[in-house]
Amino acid sequence: MIKIPIRAVLYTLCCLLLFSCQKEDEVVETAYLRKYWNETASSQFEVPVTRSNELKARCFLNLMTDHVFYYDILVDADGKEDVITGAGLYTGTPSSAGTLLVGLQPTINGRHVKGSVNLTAAQAQQLMEQPMFLNVTSAGNPAGLVRLQLDKNIDWSLDLALRGDAVVPAVTTTTTGKLVLRITTDKVLHYQFLVDGVEAGNTLTAAHLHAGAAGTNGALQYTFATAAGDFNTAKSVTGVADAILSLLKTGTGYVDVHAANQPDGLLRGQLR
Repeated sequence: MIKIPIRAVLYTLCCLLLFSCQKEDEVVETAYLRKYWNETASSQFEVPVTRSNELKARCFLNLMTDHVFYYDILVDADGKEDVITGAGLYTGTPSSAGTLLVGLQPTINGRHVKGSVNLTAAQAQQLMEQPMFLNVTSAGNPAGLVRLQLDKNIDWSLDLALRGDAVVPAVTTTTTGKLVLRITTDKVLHYQFLVDGVEAGNTLTAAHLHAGAAGTNGALQYTFATAAGDFNTAKSVTGVADAILSLLKTGTGYVDVHAANQPDGLLRGQLR
């Protein structure tokens, strides 16, 4: 019988245990898909819209469990004379200009925008839970060429010009305005009144939706704003009646803005 010293047996066992631990330490955890987007970005979703003709982009986006965000974006050839310059992830609702969360620093090949970015755990959680959008910029549109809302799908959008000469009777004013309107598929109304040039001594007081054709005054249907602080601020409202959403989308109506010095209307925009 061959005798093996106990010391040798113990040494061999220790080596095997150490080797096993080293192999376990070398195991790399596999990253899995956490969320996937296959959506279309549009110039019509920019706040405010700057292009008269809609430009679209197909977006393939992946957020992994290790917080890496992969993106592959193909912008339509329409408007190809405008050079793409970058892209970024922004926090913000559909009617908000947003705040940059992280610049993507993509590889740009003509109309193709591609790359990945390592997000922090907090940024990845924001992307999962908070209002967020992706924005592609260009030389001609440095604030945004095409935009995709990541937390919601936009069902309908409109930027409505507001003018004093559209009020009935017409108003002469240096104040200019635009109403950014977005409705998402979950029937949430997102809007923002962008108003500038209010004359000294005047104050914005309210904004409403009315039924009525151009050149006429109609019945009030919905109240957007009740104080000066409601202007130049993005709003999102749930529970808006289907009849109001329908009037905005397809009905004959208008939106007016009231001021202290023009209680009957300072600005007006005709929906149709």
